[in-house]
Amino acid sequence: DSCGTVSSVAADTAESLPVPFVEVVSHSVRAAVEASGNMLYLLSNALQMRRDSLGQFRVLDIAYAQYLKGDVAWTMNVNFDRRNSLFFHMETGIAFPYGNARMLPFEKRYYAGGANSVRAFSARSLGPGSYYAGDGSYNFINHVGDVRLEANLEYRFRIIGDLHGATFLDAGNVWLLRKDEGRPGGELTAKHFIDQIALGTGVGVRYDMDFLVFRLDLGVGLHYPYENGRSGYFNMPKFKDNLALHFAIGYPF
Repeated sequence: DSCGTVSSVAADTAESLPVPFVEVVSHSVRAAVEASGNMLYLLSNALQMRRDSLGQFRVLDIAYAQYLKGDVAWTMNVNFDRRNSLFFHMETGIAFPYGNARMLPFEKRYYAGGANSVRAFSARSLGPGSYYAGDGSYNFINHVGDVRLEANLEYRFRIIGDLHGATFLDAGNVWLLRKDEGRPGGELTAKHFIDQIALGTGVGVRYDMDFLVFRLDLGVGLHYPYENGRSGYFNMPKFKDNLALHFAIGYPF
């Protein structure tokens, strides 16, 4: 049961629109649900296994994880012609521990920033909420959460041959479901929700060989969800200190 169960649903539809400059609009939806630890928990109770000082069952002296996780992603692609297209992408997910677990395994927690997320920020540098751990080498382990929400708008165009360009606008962050004294401002609240969504823009180039895509994106932050010494909504620092460069294989969505 440690792998849980995973289910996914995908749907792709395309239809011609009666707008002269739009050739095709297509949509894709992906959903997944994952659960872990339930069979072990039932077996532990049935065998009346001993609990540790935290009230958790252990297998091979390790407290096993028990959680439920769900993700949904939607992408809309508007093809104007063979050289120009517009993509809109939204993705959300939530995961919470229960039963035998007090927290999620690190690899199951959400993070924001990076080549396939809010590209104006480096990977695992955002959140949760308005929390900021600083610039230490290992501070990335604190920039994770139980909830993720992201939205991306990207215009793609052909430059010449297999070389393509793009310009994009990204927004998103991760949050905690429960208050954490060690990460103030990290919990999800309606009051601070808008201010805690990071916003960034940028440009990129892609070399698309059909079977393989090399991608280079340069992002610049527009809104930082944490205190960085700047006031106002557009609280970005100096331009040279506000750039993130990402190299990746494949498209972000």
